[in-house]
Amino acid sequence: MSSGGGSAEFTKFCNFIGVYTMNCGGTNSNALHLASTCQGPDIASATFFNGYDCGGGNLVFDPIKSGACGNTGTAAIIPVPFYKLSLALGLDTSESECLNNHCELKNQIYDYLNAHRDDDVDYEEEALNFVSAVIDELTDTCETDFEVDFPNKVIEDSTFVNNLCLKTIYDTMGNAPTFNNYLQNFDGEFSVAHLKLSSSTDLPDDTNAQTSAPQNYIITITFNENNLDRPNLSIARTFIHEMIHAEIFRKLISVSQTSNIQALTPEIMQLLQNDYPGLYDYYLRWKNNIPHGMNLTSAQHQVMAQHYRDIIKQALIEFDDSHTQEVYEALSWIGLKNTIAWNSLSQAERNNIDQTIFSFENNNPNCQ
Repeated sequence: MSSGGGSAEFTKFCNFIGVYTMNCGGTNSNALHLASTCQGPDIASATFFNGYDCGGGNLVFDPIKSGACGNTGTAAIIPVPFYKLSLALGLDTSESECLNNHCELKNQIYDYLNAHRDDDVDYEEEALNFVSAVIDELTDTCETDFEVDFPNKVIEDSTFVNNLCLKTIYDTMGNAPTFNNYLQNFDGEFSVAHLKLSSSTDLPDDTNAQTSAPQNYIITITFNENNLDRPNLSIARTFIHEMIHAEIFRKLISVSQTSNIQALTPEIMQLLQNDYPGLYDYYLRWKNNIPHGMNLTSAQHQVMAQHYRDIIKQALIEFDDSHTQEVYEALSWIGLKNTIAWNSLSQAERNNIDQTIFSFENNNPNCQ
């Protein structure tokens, strides 16, 4: 509901002006009036609205659903200027109504967006994209069967949250310094990307998880639910392995200054060379110029095998320090075979690593 002479398609911030009511049974029952001054006998069953002054003569009144936020509407109010979400995010009626049924989440969105303004008028593009992804999760079923970590900009969708194995290991790893340091690279203070954690039964049997290239600043890590019949430490390795993939994608976004990475254009490669010369070197050699006759894994796996295995081992020790160094060393190689670093090992060394992995996975209880 809106009134005034201006267009409702405003782009400036709206100021909250109070909770209004009508149909209260009083003398002003048929007109909007401040709820705080209402003396109508039917106030308990009246209709309530949040009122906003959006400038230019635009007054906007959002209905408050009594079953969601309470008749006072106080649960849905943040006392700072904010966009009317339906306009800022381009929500349709059903999406707006769904969000209005989840006041705690709506408040969190208000807080988050108001902390991410690039000037006095507009919200940051990546912040809007993150909130849009959150609302997409919500409107799938209009249930909050997912979790959002706004400080770290991470969405855990319902498939992930409802998988006890994945959820327990992720929450435990969040207390480990090495993994948490990587997670904090996505937080709102200095990140240009956001994470979404999901699970699926549709990934190939030989894929424990898959980290997708960024779409609208969202990097999605999807875990294979069919491959969770492994020890907890093995799945923790998958987490840190995929988090490193996500970190590399985050760096690519930071240099490309785009919300999507579909291909490494010459312009992006030049920026990568300027900011991350080591990563540039691996992409140059192992993505665009693989030597003839060599069937090697991706450029990201090449750089991970050469430079990130110590980080993987440290994260695993912090998760569970009850195993030998030989086990952590062997596990760090999973997913990184057929790289130059792996192929440079002797056959005896590779055999020993394979045997250590086999023994570990067959002598420890599985996550599920």
